[in-house]
Amino acid sequence: MTLTSREYHQLTSYQRNQMPHYSLDWTNQPSTFKAYPNIELIPLPREVQHDNEKLSNLLKCSCKKNDAVALGIADLSR
Repeated sequence: MTLTSREYHQLTSYQRNQMPHYSLDWTNQPSTFKAYPNIELIPLPREVQHDNEKLSNLLKCSCKKNDAVALGIADLSR
């Protein structure tokens, strides 16, 4: 059986009146951000010039090293 995206959404979505004998525990939610223990945080500059450059153009730059794109701190912050 192949489901359409609409059928999948309907089958897996939250339906308030059809919850079994328990309720949602809003105080026990997962963290908003992924945590990486023992990894140094790199602060990004907040004052960055936004020149409306598309991310796809930044990733297509010719400065590649080992098949990875070399982006600077300012590019990452943008």
